[in-house]
Amino acid sequence: MDAPQVPVYRVGQATDVPISDDIRSAISSAGYSTAPPTFNAMDKGEGKRKQAKGKGKQAKGVEKEAIWRPSQEVVAQHEGCWRYLAEDEGVFKIVQGSRGELRLSQEVRDNAFVTGVLIPQQKRWLQAVMRFDSSEHVWGKVLVRYSENLKSMLYACQPEGCDDPTPAVEAYRALTPQEASLVTTEVLVDLAERTSKSLHAGLACIDSGSCGLARRDLQQVIQDLKEHCSQWEDEPAFAMFVAAGKSWTVRRLRSVRALALAALAECNVRDEPPALDEAMELCDQALRDDPSCAEATLQRGFVLARLGYRTEAENAWRDGLASGDARSKTWARVELNHMGSLAEDEILEEPTPLRTRPSQKQHSTADEAGHLMKEQELREQGRRVVLTFSDPAQQQKKSFGEPRQES
Repeated sequence: MDAPQVPVYRVGQATDVPISDDIRSAISSAGYSTAPPTFNAMDKGEGKRKQAKGKGKQAKGVEKEAIWRPSQEVVAQHEGCWRYLAEDEGVFKIVQGSRGELRLSQEVRDNAFVTGVLIPQQKRWLQAVMRFDSSEHVWGKVLVRYSENLKSMLYACQPEGCDDPTPAVEAYRALTPQEASLVTTEVLVDLAERTSKSLHAGLACIDSGSCGLARRDLQQVIQDLKEHCSQWEDEPAFAMFVAAGKSWTVRRLRSVRALALAALAECNVRDEPPALDEAMELCDQALRDDPSCAEATLQRGFVLARLGYRTEAENAWRDGLASGDARSKTWARVELNHMGSLAEDEILEEPTPLRTRPSQKQHSTADEAGHLMKEQELREQGRRVVLTFSDPAQQQKKSFGEPRQES
């Protein structure tokens, strides 16, 4: 029985990234060929030595660099438009260049594109050094690896200045507009609305101090998302939404779950005694779901502070404040203010937080969490609860009944 045919990867001469001896050895060990192909006339013409101007002798020519020319089978596997979902949705395109090489292009910011030539690496990875179209400035590196079994591709990038590449994510061949129009999102929208209601109910219970009721609603959110994971998180549903350019539905559900996990972590911090290890695990899980979740980052800071890691807590609070708006944003600023870490223009003279701090720590100074004159209308167990906060020296007053009529 004949052995299966291995795609032939060849190395030719051109003006791109050179192939080192280590890469040549890796290519040979993988069963690929490093023998140079026959050059066409264009290649030969560019390979000639340049003549020195004004002199009748030959000048020193610049040694030609090598590129990788894959077989047509490999070109067919990689060529096309690909979509992936990391922190945000991304798109990159692979095309075959005029010399037979594979070129990868990607938009990294508004109307700013980078391109690079793919070169084989170890373990069947391909790498491209990405440069901006309008200059020779290097943006970073992109690594891809095609899977013949899944018909998908792993994607990772390493911007210039970063020590390690980003975690690899699955990339899927983009659907045509006609195919994408057949992918509906009604089921996921309904699921997102239902779980969002339970999430807000749980957050309201936390604000009112009922962590037991909050856990019931928050765990219901996570359970609902888990029961319907085949419709949005598991293959092939996840691949379909990403390939259709409708991954915003998946991101929304991930965001809901991350907020629910962060709220559960807050409940654990509020417990007496606090379950700090479990709270840290919940924060890490939330950040895996949504790395941009500011609330999870801030709650992680509260956990680190309770564990005694003040420097790490300060860094987490600063990261969370820079990530975006969050329920715990005010208390994080109060903590940084208390630690004397904020710049003068960032210090809160009269913070007005909306809820009890996770650490349950009372401050006595006037520039901290004392002067709180804020009404909140919360729904708990089918009733409207209006909590009126006054000066810390006074007792909190609670009034029950129907919501007030606005004048």
